[in-house]
Amino acid sequence: MFSRAPLAVAGAMLSAALLPALSLSSLPAAASPDVAAAPAAANPALVNDHVLFTKDDHTALTRHARTLIDAVPRGARISLPLYYFNRDEIVTALIAAHRRGVDVRIVINGSETGKAQFKALKAAKMNVTVCGKPIPNGSSHMSDRGCIANRSEKNDPDATAYSRLHNKFMTLSKVSLSNGDVAQNVVWLASANFDHTTAYEDSFTFRNTEVYGFYRAYFDHMRYYAGTPGKKAYGTNARDSQTTTADGMYKAHFFPRHEATGQGFFSGSNDPIVAAVGKAKCSTKSTGDVISVANFRISRRPVVSALKAAKKRGCTIRVVTGDVAADNGKPYAALVDLDKAVGVRVCGPATRKSYMHEKFLTITDGKASQLYLGSQNFTYAALRQQDENVLRVANPKVVAKYADHFQSLHGYCPTWNASTFTPTTPQDMEMEMDE
Repeated sequence: MFSRAPLAVAGAMLSAALLPALSLSSLPAAASPDVAAAPAAANPALVNDHVLFTKDDHTALTRHARTLIDAVPRGARISLPLYYFNRDEIVTALIAAHRRGVDVRIVINGSETGKAQFKALKAAKMNVTVCGKPIPNGSSHMSDRGCIANRSEKNDPDATAYSRLHNKFMTLSKVSLSNGDVAQNVVWLASANFDHTTAYEDSFTFRNTEVYGFYRAYFDHMRYYAGTPGKKAYGTNARDSQTTTADGMYKAHFFPRHEATGQGFFSGSNDPIVAAVGKAKCSTKSTGDVISVANFRISRRPVVSALKAAKKRGCTIRVVTGDVAADNGKPYAALVDLDKAVGVRVCGPATRKSYMHEKFLTITDGKASQLYLGSQNFTYAALRQQDENVLRVANPKVVAKYADHFQSLHGYCPTWNASTFTPTTPQDMEMEMDE
C-alpha cells in the first residue's frame, strides 16, 4: 500500500552516477569525436530486465535514460522518438553522445519545433527528423500529422482531428557497463514523456537482439514515412505491425493499425488489446484468473466490451485510470460503462490525486501470466491515428513486478463514481500529460 511516499522505486537503485539536470546554457562545448569525452559506464543492473516505477516530475526516469545515453560508446547507435519534450538534461546527453561519435538518430513530433530544446539539437547538427508541423492556434503538443500516421477523423470521440507521433522508447546498440562488459541491443520502454509533469510512471529496460531489431526497424519506418504522405494502411501487413521472438517471450505491436476490410474506424478489428483480453482463459471455477488494467485514458469501447465479456466468463477485472473526461468535461462514455460493470479507480484530478499516467495491462489465467506495456492509451486515436508501440512480455519475474505495482496503485487510488462526477479542474491539464 502507499503511505506518505506513495510509490517507491523498484528494480536496481539509481546510483550517484546518475547526473543532475543541466540547463541549456551548460550544454557541452563543441568538440571533435577524437577528443570528446569517453562514455560513462552504467551499472549492469540498469539494462538487465530493469523495472522502474516512479511518482515524481519524471526526474528519476529521465536520469535513468540519461545514464544509458551517457554510456553509449563511439560508433554505436541510439534511436529515439520524442513526443512531448522539454528536458534539458536529455539534450545535453544526446549532444555529448553525438560529439563523441555516437550515431544519434531522432524523430520528433512537429509540435516541438519551436522549443529551445529542439533548436539546441538542430544547432548541434544532430540527425533529427521532424514529423508534421505545429497546428496554428492548436494545443502545444499537437502536430498536423505523425510519422507513419497521417489520418484525420473528425468523428473521433477523443476529438482528435490529427495524427501524431506518440511513442516513448529508445534503442541503444551498445552500452558500456561498469564491470567492463558492453551490453548490446538494449531497449528502453516508458510510459512517460521527457517533460516535468508529476505523475505515476514506469519504464522497462532489457537486452534482446530480436526485440531490438523490431523496434529499430519500426523507428526506421517512422523516419522514412515522415518524408511521404504516410501510410494509412500500416498495420494491415503483419510484417509491419507485429513481430514475435523465437522463444515467444516477447511480441511487439506497432501502430497505427488500420481497420480490417469491411470494418469501421470504431471497430475492434486489428486491435491486439481486444484480442488478448478475448483470449484470456477466464473461469468461474478459479479465483486466479485476473486482468489488471492501468491505463491513463480509456475511451475505446471495444476494449471495454472485451473486459466486460471477460468478467462474464469468470475473470476478475481491476482497473485504474487517470483521465476520466474529454475537454468538454463529459466523462468518456465507454469508461462510464466500465465503471458500472467492474468498478474503476482513479488517480487524477477527478479524485484530487496526481495523475496515473501508466499504460500497462497484466493477464493471469491459471499458471500463465503476461504483460502488455508501451505508449498506447486505450483510445481510438491511439489505435488508428498515432505512431505507438505495445510490447507483450511473458517473463514471469517482470510480470510479477508489474502485478505487485498494480496492487499498490489499486489500493491507493480512490474509487470513482461516474454518476456523481463533476469536473473540478480544467480538463486541458490532462492534455499536457497525454499522453
